[in-house]
Amino acid sequence: MAFSMITSRGVTYLASELLDQVQGVRHGFATRVGGVSPEPWNTLNLGFKTDDEEARVHTNWGRFLGALGLAGRPLMHLTQVHSNRALFVSRTPDSGIVDAGEGDALYTNQPGFALATVAADCVPVLVAAGAPAKAVAAIHAGWRGIAAGIVVNTIQRLASVAGMDLSHREFTVAVGPHIKSCCFEVGPEVVDRFHEALQLEPSDLRPGERDRCYLDLQAVLIRQLASCGVHPDRVDVVRHCTRCRPDLFFSYRRDGPCCGMLGAAVCLES
Repeated sequence: MAFSMITSRGVTYLASELLDQVQGVRHGFATRVGGVSPEPWNTLNLGFKTDDEEARVHTNWGRFLGALGLAGRPLMHLTQVHSNRALFVSRTPDSGIVDAGEGDALYTNQPGFALATVAADCVPVLVAAGAPAKAVAAIHAGWRGIAAGIVVNTIQRLASVAGMDLSHREFTVAVGPHIKSCCFEVGPEVVDRFHEALQLEPSDLRPGERDRCYLDLQAVLIRQLASCGVHPDRVDVVRHCTRCRPDLFFSYRRDGPCCGMLGAAVCLES
């Protein structure tokens, strides 16, 4: 499948055509276009932990959710810590924007509110379990989280709350904008960490300068999904690299710590 680029209410976002086919799910991956934040966060900064004013970030989230058709819905997000911790949301928040605590994935089988993740080169992943959807998840998958198993852990927990037979899992996965292998140059300590945690394929790496190399996080992630029973045909991946597209995306690697953050959201409809 593919992703569509949509502009609604002045906000430009990406939607997975594959995930759009799953009944009972609304979702989207924000670009940097359509918000109220000034430089260096211009304009649709959705990062809760940036130096941007909180009021502007909340306004930006309101605009993004409105563009997705989720205006007024409560929003759950995390203090992201590059872990493998997935948190279950068991009840609908009363209103507003709620920090669920420290972790790197949120999942629920309850309808009516949005789950959020933010990133600026890390991999945002949205998942629906079942069709029609019985549960959804929003995952922040940085390289540390991927090596630690955040995606596998979340998929396993999602299957449980969806009441799905572990031998017959049915998932639809949308992988949002992230830094691609063209730009993700890492040192030997990162490669060693991946070798300790899981088996890398030769095609996951290509030589960089001196002892460094370029790592294909996307390939590793897709293999992890396959290990959980997710068929490759049920995985949709944004083709753009965040570092290569300053017109569309924030990138920590390109812009440094003062950059804004991209957001992604998924909601289970009643």
